[in-house]
Amino acid sequence: MWASFNWYSTTVYAGQGTEAEGVVFDVETDTQNGTISYYPVICFVTDKQEWITKKATVSGVYQPGDKLTVVYYPDNPSEFFIRSGNTYTVIIIMILAGILFLDVGCYLLTDIGW
Repeated sequence: MWASFNWYSTTVYAGQGTEAEGVVFDVETDTQNGTISYYPVICFVTDKQEWITKKATVSGVYQPGDKLTVVYYPDNPSEFFIRSGNTYTVIIIMILAGILFLDVGCYLLTDIGW
C-alpha cells in the first residue's frame, strides 16, 4: 500500500513537477525506537528565484555540500522529493515483493483448503 502511494506521489511530482539543483545544507538526526535516521536539509532555488530550505522526508546517507536533483511543485515548492536513480527501482521492488507475498499467501490458503 505504501509503495503504491509513494509510486503515485512520485509519478505525479515527476509529471507535474519542476526540477532544480539542490545542495545538502545540513543533516539532522532523528532517533525512534533506538534507530538513528539521518535526514538531509536541502536548499534549492525555484524558477521564481525563491529560496527553499527544508528537511527532506526520507532519510539517507548525505553529507553537507552534496549536490542533488529535487523535483517540486511550482505552486508549492516546499513539497519536493529527491530525484535519484533508485527512486523508481525501490518502489518497483516493493510492489513486486507485495505481489509475491500475496501470491504465496493465497497459495498457502488454498493448499489448506480455505
